[in-house]
Amino acid sequence: MKPVDITGQRFGKLTAVKPVYRVDSKSGKSKRMWLCKCDCGNKKVVLATNLTKGITRSCGCLRSPQYHYEGRRFGLLTAVEPCDDRYNSKTLWKCKCDCG
Repeated sequence: MKPVDITGQRFGKLTAVKPVYRVDSKSGKSKRMWLCKCDCGNKKVVLATNLTKGITRSCGCLRSPQYHYEGRRFGLLTAVEPCDDRYNSKTLWKCKCDCG
């Protein structure tokens, strides 16, 4: 059976980038997995079946309270979206100021 190419497909907040192969330490067999990029900017390697069955939908950021800033106000600033940039491994956010 030929493996399915899911490159570019979205699964929740993850987008499949490219297939990667990992050797299972117990069985010694190679497993086909996918390198995925999350909307928050992180990368994660995931089994294709976990993506297609909806088991894995993000890099873990959905469980993290830092991801739920979108639309929240901080003084004159409103959080718009997370940036690709990081500071001390923390996600930076694009914000809109009330002054424009």
